[in-house]
Formats: sequence, structure tokens, C-alpha cells
Amino acid sequence: ASLVLGDDSIKGFTDLSQHLFKAFDLSASRINPISNCTLEDVVRLSIWWFLLGNMKLEQLIREGSSFPFAQEDNNILLQQAFVEISKSLWVITTAGPVDGVFSSDGETNLLPLLSARLNVLSRIRQAVWALNRHGFLPPQQESDSCLLSSNDSSIWIDYPSVGLDMNVLLSSSNCTTARGARDSFDLSDAFMLSDTEDTFHYGSMAVDVFLFNEGSNSQQIRYPCILSIIRGISEQTISIVISSQNGLLKFSIKPAGSAKPTWEDVTWLFFINALEVKLPTGFRLQLRFSPWDFRTLKRMYDHCCLTLESFQPALGEEALCFETIIKSTYYHTSRQSRSQHFPRGSIAQCTLRIFEKSVMRSEGTGVRTVHTGYRIALMTPPIVKKVSIIVQEWIPERPIQFDFLRGENGNPALSLKIDDGDPTVALVLVFSESEQRNQLLAQITGSFIKDDETVLVQAPLSSFTWTTDMRPTTPSTGSDPFQWHTVRVISKQPCDPDKLHIGNSQPSTDSLRIVLDSAKGRITDRVNVSIGELRVRRNVIASGHELRIWRQRQEDLTVSLSDLPVPSEIPQQMTETLKRMQELPSVRTYRFPNLADLHMFQAAVTGFTVLFDGTPTSFNISRRRMMVPINKEWSSPHTRIQILKRGTQVQLVAFFEGFSNGECMNFAVKGIDVFEKSVKGGVTYLRLVDAKFALPAGGKRDFRDERGFVCLDLLEYPGEHNDITIGFAT
Repeated sequence: ASLVLGDDSIKGFTDLSQHLFKAFDLSASRINPISNCTLEDVVRLSIWWFLLGNMKLEQLIREGSSFPFAQEDNNILLQQAFVEISKSLWVITTAGPVDGVFSSDGETNLLPLLSARLNVLSRIRQAVWALNRHGFLPPQQESDSCLLSSNDSSIWIDYPSVGLDMNVLLSSSNCTTARGARDSFDLSDAFMLSDTEDTFHYGSMAVDVFLFNEGSNSQQIRYPCILSIIRGISEQTISIVISSQNGLLKFSIKPAGSAKPTWEDVTWLFFINALEVKLPTGFRLQLRFSPWDFRTLKRMYDHCCLTLESFQPALGEEALCFETIIKSTYYHTSRQSRSQHFPRGSIAQCTLRIFEKSVMRSEGTGVRTVHTGYRIALMTPPIVKKVSIIVQEWIPERPIQFDFLRGENGNPALSLKIDDGDPTVALVLVFSESEQRNQLLAQITGSFIKDDETVLVQAPLSSFTWTTDMRPTTPSTGSDPFQWHTVRVISKQPCDPDKLHIGNSQPSTDSLRIVLDSAKGRITDRVNVSIGELRVRRNVIASGHELRIWRQRQEDLTVSLSDLPVPSEIPQQMTETLKRMQELPSVRTYRFPNLADLHMFQAAVTGFTVLFDGTPTSFNISRRRMMVPINKEWSSPHTRIQILKRGTQVQLVAFFEGFSNGECMNFAVKGIDVFEKSVKGGVTYLRLVDAKFALPAGGKRDFRDERGFVCLDLLEYPGEHNDITIGFAT
């Protein structure tokens, strides 16, 4: 303390204030001389006047240059700041060395009191430096001519005396600070000057506390107080601590779940810049602020509430699907990009949450949940002073861009592009282990396998393409830039493991997903369809093992791209493709290296087991002519037949090419149907006698987009009763 008092700036300020010290001494002696005060009273009184003076000094520095026309008001504000800081210094210097002042609690709280005394001296020196730096210190002649009113020279505030019942009322509302009950020394919360080991200090304000009966504004009792805005390092919401100069009135307003009063008990009175707290005894406690302080406190409170609200799922729209602690987070952005008020540099122990967005849609088959994207929220840990959050939404219209990196000490890292308008904006997450990174990526790409889900099939792919062009005039000759190599089908875990994909039941479409992987990205195709919306087709003449799936316009695709191996124009092209998928029907073409993988994939997606898959030499449909007993044969030059089974139902599916009467047909085969076998000219014929079927779809007059694709789970009415003959080479 002697080093601070011996500083040249403090000595100069003391000389300028010397004429004020006499007035201060006279004022204090009328009520309670400083020599009679305890160390706690001295420190409390000094901090009180310093905080009041420093508030005015900060206001002058903040607004003085903005309003140069208010020179007279600025001079008054400067004089008040100068006098109040002088009072703080006078209290410390008048009390003299610590030996001359006693503590009411003996040696118990001596150390924190001494620390607070030294802290206020240091802050006084900083305030004097600020006065010097901005040229606010008056010359000696002007300082000597400074006249004080009786209010300006007062050291002790004369609070109204109340009965015992009122004191009990005040103290019973909340005698504790934001971190719990204390002994007589509570300066570290009520009159904070800076951050402490376990509490952040965001600022102090001068407030007037009024106490009056419920429903009546008469007999108001006014208590000038100082309010401190604080937050414990283990809390996420700010608290306010209010205390009078003499310490008889002290209470706090804390987050919900704490001892009352909490923020839930507060009413914001904007028209008078005040907070009102209803006490259990029927009295009202009202805190009145200056307009600037009221807006500042409301802005800070709203920031905390909005941050915490953004870290929770939106009711009825989102579900929390993943949460983890990130080892280290780095928000990389350019100066030109929009600031999200997130700390720069590496931030440790941030909490990350992923929410899946969805909507409920009522349809003819019932209510269906439709995926609409993901929202990621990353919040700084409570040990960071400013609670900040990054929120990013990924909608199906745009691909998710990511990249694998290595962080400090070789730890696995993941870079996520979070602003499509600025390619330099990225969020780099460093993990303790690779499994944590892979799990996060699986969540945001929609490929994470939940506890009640399983992989029905995983198979290699020869190629994969998708298009919204239902009838391309020329075959695609361009190479696939992604080179998709693996496909997985994920769905609900069956109750009976033996019935995994043998065609005993229809797949659960609310969780059915087709996931395609390549070294450059991932596609998650959600097969959330109603009955009749999924259609398939097998290749007939073309070589290879190909399955085509027709889908209606789709809004729940998720595409993710790796930044490094993908050319720069690919993300924009993929965005355009996804928009077309949302507006138009599309066809996916899966090509497999062998027939067994295709059949497993088809069974997992459709729920039908493939019993037979082949190309007969002939396929004839016999039709009776009208009015004459003559049959007409419809013959397909190229046909592929599949015999499918799901549960007890067996279906015959035929795909045609070069057949003018249609492109496909699908009908049920029952145990009571009559089959006749014959051999002629080295060809074995199988005749379905009086088969019940619907005519082939996709004829000359069929202009539907889905012509050529069969719907397996919704058969057309079998209006035809005629023979079908199928020939096989022996």
C-alpha cells in the first residue's frame, strides 16, 4: 500500500484534493469519525466512493467525445467523479496504517480485507492515470476554487431508520450472495472491483432501492445502493448483488433453482427503467436505474437467456441427438466476415450439441416425421468470462463441407465450414481420440447407428448415379467424380434377429436410410416413404448388376463433402442437384459387382426376398379377342423376371425392353394357381393357366415419370384373366 501511495500520480492527485479533505473530515465527524471505524467499514466506505466516482469517469470517457455540445454537463460529471474518487482516497489515507484500524472479527477476515484495501488503492491509481491520460485533471488554481455543496462533501449516507420488522423483511428476502452464505465480510461480492478466483465481475451500477406495500406506492423508503453484476465460474447465468453503504441492506437475484428471489421473480419495468421483485411477505422491492444502466443490464440478461435458449432443443421441432466436450475449439474467420462474438484463439472444453430438426406431417397413411436438417450449437465453458455460442444450421438444400486435420500434439481434428458466404469461416474442433470425431461426423451426416438400429446390409458398389432426367436422350458418358465404393442400409433392429432381411416384414421407413460412402463424401438417403411411393426396376439388356430406384421429390437428403479431394466447383454443383431433388422426381442407379449383393440390398430396402432373378428366352401374354374365340399373343423380345417373397406373399415381377405394350408388370402368385410345364425345341416353357394380373404399365399412352418402375407393396387390380407363358433355355 505504501508503494501505491508513494506513486507520483497519487501524490499529485492528493495535492489537488487536499482542500477537499478538510470538508470530508468535517462531514464524517458529524456522524462517525473514521478513527472509530473497523477495517471492514473503512474498506467498504472507500470502495463505495471509488465505484461511484469510477462509474462517472467511465461515462465521461464513453460519452464525452460523442456529445461535445454538452460541455456544461460534462464538467459537472467530471467534478463529481473527481470529488468521489478523492473521498475514496481520503478514507484510506485518513484511516492510516492497518495497525491503527481494528477488525470486528479479529484475525479471521484480516487477510481478505487487506487484499481488498490494496486492490482499491491500485484501482484509484488507475483512475488517476485515466484522468491524466484524457486531460481531465484540473490545474491547481481551478482545483482550489472548486466549491462543494453539502451533499458533495458527505461521507456517510443518511439512510432512513425503519422498525425491526422492516429490517427482518429486508434481510429475509436474501441475505446471501451469489455464491452462498458468508460471514460479516461480503465485500468480494457486494462491492467487487475485479474478477476473483471463482467469480467474474461484469460491472457495477448505482441504483435506488425502494420498498413499499403491495398495491400501494405511498410511504416509499429509498435506499441508495450499489449493484454488482457477477457470475460464478460454475454458473451460466449472471447474478446481481445489491448492497447499501452501511451493509444493512444486502441481497442478490440469482438464476432459477437458487434461493429466492431469482430472475423468475423479477418484473422488468421499462417505462421507469426499474426492476421489481415481489417478496413473500407482500411487499415490493423496486430497483431503479439510469436509462443507460438499465439497458446495459437488460442486454446482458437477454444475452445469457438467448445463449442458454439456443443451447436447448426447440420444442416440437428439434431433438438432442449428440452432446460432447471438445478438447479444443478454434473459430477461424476473416476480419471482413460477420462477427459471431465468439472468442478468438483456442478455447478448451467447449460443449457441443447437435439437434436433429424435423416436422410432423399428416398424410393418408397417418402422421409421418420428416427430417429437415441439423443444428449445431457450440458454447464456451463457464470458466470463460463471456459466455458465447456458435449456432449453425445445416439444411438439406446444401452439402455439409468438412475436412480431417491434425491439431496440437497430433490430436485428431475436424474442420467444419459454417458460412457459405465466406469460404474462410471455419470451425476447427480438436478431439482427444478419433472415435469421438468419427461419432460427431456420423451424427451430422445422418449415418450414426442408434441403440435400436442395425445395419441390414453393407455391400461394395461398382458405381452410383442419380438424376432428375427421367428419359435421358443420350446415356451419361462422364466419369463419376466421387467414385462411391460402399453402400449401407440402416434400419430399426428387428425383434427377431433371424428375420433380419429375409423378407418377412416391411422395413420401418421412419428410420430406413441408405448411406453411400466414398473418399470424397457421403450421401444419406432417407427412405421415409408411404405405401406406393417407392418403385424399383432391374436392368434387362444392359450388362452388369443394376438396380434403379424411383423416388418422388425428396426434402430429407443429407450430403457431406470433404474439402481437400473435391474440386472447388463440386459443392455448388451438388447444391443445385439437391435443389432439383426437392422439386422433381429422381432415379438412383446402384451397380453392384455381383448379384448376391444386389439381392441383399434390394431385400433390405424393399422388404422382399429375391427367390429368382433371370432373363427368360420368351415371355408371352395371351389375350382373348373381343366377340371372337381367338387369342392374341403379346410377346416381349427382352424380359427380366424376379420372383419376390415377403411373408406369405409371393409376387412375379417382369421388366421389359423393346416391348410396345409396356415396360413392367407385377402380380401376385398364389398356391392355388395352375402351372403347366412343357419342353419344345430345347426350350422349357412354363404356362400360368388363367393367371390374374394387371396389364403391363408403361405403354405407348403412359406418360407418367414412374413408368417402367414397379411398386412392390401396392399391387394393381388384376383385371386380366389369361395365360402367361414363359420360356427358358434348357
